[in-house]
Amino acid sequence: MNLLRKLNFKNLLIIFIYTFLLLISELLYRHYFDIPNIPVRKLPESFLFIFIFVVIFFYAKLTISRIFVFLFFTISIIGNNIHYEVYKSWLTGIHYYLSITEFHEATAAGGSLIPKMFPQISWGIMECLFFGSLLMFNQRRSQYADIGLIILLLLALIKGVKTDQEGIISPKLEYNRIKENYLVIGQFFTRILPSELFNLHNVAYYHHDEPEKSHQPDIRNIIFIVGESETSKHTSLFGYHRKTTPFMDSLANDPNSIIKQAFSGGTLTILSLPSLFNAIPYPNGERQIQSGNTNLFKLAKQQNFKTYFYSSQAENQMGMVSLLGARWIDDVRFPTYWGYQNKDNMPDKNLLPSFYDINLTDDYHFIILHQRASHLPYGELLTKDENYFGDQTLLDRYDNTIYQTDLFIKSVFDHLKATNRDDWLLIYTSDHGQLVNNEQVNQGNYLPDNYLVPLVIYTPNNKLAAKLKNIFDSCPKASHHQLSTSMINLLGYHMPIADCQTSYINGDVLSGDLGYYKISQPAEQLEYIPATPPAAK
Repeated sequence: MNLLRKLNFKNLLIIFIYTFLLLISELLYRHYFDIPNIPVRKLPESFLFIFIFVVIFFYAKLTISRIFVFLFFTISIIGNNIHYEVYKSWLTGIHYYLSITEFHEATAAGGSLIPKMFPQISWGIMECLFFGSLLMFNQRRSQYADIGLIILLLLALIKGVKTDQEGIISPKLEYNRIKENYLVIGQFFTRILPSELFNLHNVAYYHHDEPEKSHQPDIRNIIFIVGESETSKHTSLFGYHRKTTPFMDSLANDPNSIIKQAFSGGTLTILSLPSLFNAIPYPNGERQIQSGNTNLFKLAKQQNFKTYFYSSQAENQMGMVSLLGARWIDDVRFPTYWGYQNKDNMPDKNLLPSFYDINLTDDYHFIILHQRASHLPYGELLTKDENYFGDQTLLDRYDNTIYQTDLFIKSVFDHLKATNRDDWLLIYTSDHGQLVNNEQVNQGNYLPDNYLVPLVIYTPNNKLAAKLKNIFDSCPKASHHQLSTSMINLLGYHMPIADCQTSYINGDVLSGDLGYYKISQPAEQLEYIPATPPAAK
């Protein structure tokens, strides 16, 4: 009996030492990597959360329980370390979901940042190894620990149901990594996953009937360059200190050009491009996408346009092309068409020869040139000579991609100009932006760098130029929705063109179930729009 008491005291001492050291490690990690500290009032709670999982891991009888707790701990630590470096927040349920549905893109982008995050990842690995070493100390296990784990998970599910939407979108940095990931598990299984798998959405479906044809298309050839991750904050035309966009700067002096900053419809590609290509102003646009009523490719085909989608992004990362209207595209090409592997991206300039081969003098053409451009890892596809600003920092490499996109636009423009015809319209915009500086890289958050993108519109056709200027010139900033409704109109349909007074920005799920933001001009203040159940509308 005395021996048993000693063993229990010894085990309890080990548990307290591990809990204390893990908490100290969290505090030191935050201090070293400049993450806001845990408030003093939250320290007992942080200690308790770590203590509970240490106890369960220490005593769990079932191997599956110990494996689950260790995986949970690993994601809590290493997953949150990585996530904070990219998004400046802890993991969220939606990023769990996106890491599954957008696995190839997430690993491609995330993999490029691993060298930069080596200290954070190494620290996390050491914490996980230390946590795992608990298994060396205890041979006496109890089924009560397994039962405790089940109860803990059930409580997480209950908490997940009750969590408000802003809490799901914006995890609290004052929570330690263990607690935050514990809450996220509940949110993921009770809110995110059911909504996506069973279409249990809280936002009424947006609907717009298919517009009626009203006139012949205003132009025969529409060439739409869709950029990637270019923020207008890094374009010299809009005040950036580096000369990143010399062609755009000069084109702005042409009276037929329209060059503005625009609000993207989303801070992630999977949110912005489906909304742009289906003219969806705000969530929930999922059924509208499925219907194709306002899909740009469909409406173009119905007006006898030949439709093209040439992308320099890896085919295995472009599953979302179905949301853009793949069934109405006559000619779809990914890098595999040019001999690359399914997983390979290619330089944007490789799109140009195929574009040049299109005979623009016959028929109608709706052409999308989809870039890799400024996608992470920045500049991986550029040659040494193309690193105009050098390649010493992430900022240098990002700005190089902006400069190369400017040259890409110029190449397309020069080719069109050389036709000596006025039957073409050139459009450029980016899907979303990114916040990039010498201190951080950030995507997906509701910061201006992430949702403000450049918009370039040019046609030598004076009549069409005047029509477009009438639409856009009165706006301090344009929007993706204004662009897409304008395109439907010039395709020859009766389509009300969106004004620029109000725009909506989605940064989480396409359905809008986690809420989204409204931004009004000229104040440009973000207003959170919570998801409201359809029955309540």
